[in-house]
Amino acid sequence: MNYLSFVERITQLNIDAEKINISHRSRQAPSINPNAKNILIFSPHPDDESITGALALRLYREAGFQIINVPVTLGGDPHEMQRRRQELEAACTVLQFSINDLSDSGLSNITPTYRMTNPQEWLSYVTIVQSVIKKYNPVGIIFPHSEDLHPSHMGVNLLVFDALSGVVNGNSIVLFEFEYWQAMQSPNLMVESSNHDVSLLVEAIACHEGEMKRSSYHIKQIAWMIDNVRRGSEMIASLGVQTKNYQFATLYRQSFWNNGEQCIGNTKISIDKEELKIKELLEL
Repeated sequence: MNYLSFVERITQLNIDAEKINISHRSRQAPSINPNAKNILIFSPHPDDESITGALALRLYREAGFQIINVPVTLGGDPHEMQRRRQELEAACTVLQFSINDLSDSGLSNITPTYRMTNPQEWLSYVTIVQSVIKKYNPVGIIFPHSEDLHPSHMGVNLLVFDALSGVVNGNSIVLFEFEYWQAMQSPNLMVESSNHDVSLLVEAIACHEGEMKRSSYHIKQIAWMIDNVRRGSEMIASLGVQTKNYQFATLYRQSFWNNGEQCIGNTKISIDKEELKIKELLEL
């Protein structure tokens, strides 16, 4: 093999992958375990739970946490919301995540601009999110970082922090900020994914069939996770080090919510796919 044949094979694999049909095979809905500790994902749109779901999937599969996905919006087109909600349910069934809806059609105008121009309406959104946090008393929350470029992603970051500021919780909550539209300047956590986990994430993304007709980013997900290894190896360790021997990874910024404040430590962590210390991220 030479580099040309290598590139040609990758190109053909991408073309072939476009032809894979979603099997819609029978899967059991996620079971509710009242004794499990909860992790909340605040997803700006249906599909974000799958795109950035590597950490949540491992916390569920390896450590037994219950993952509750909270779709903050169902997209911006009222005519597509029912379809997107149905696709979301299929995706979460693949990943075995539960769903907590904020309303029948999600929230709207979750952007930094709307927060400034409509403070009363925004406060009502904050109250809704606070009720979800109080309901589940989560040990961890996963949500976008503040500069994730898409207005709804940045809006969800503000919404979560506004809600946390008004929640009295005696326990520390571990925060995991994710990236997609724009890379974080200071990630401190790299989570490796196995081939099997990546296949589940890709299958879950593919369940969002309406979005896949617009852009087949379920296939590009693999390249994104490969490139995360390159960037994460140097940012999580130090520049110029040997790249981690991973194939796939997702980057996050871990911090802690204590007594009304976000605390970001100096520790940088890389979690290999064979390691069982994923539970230690929650300090349990």
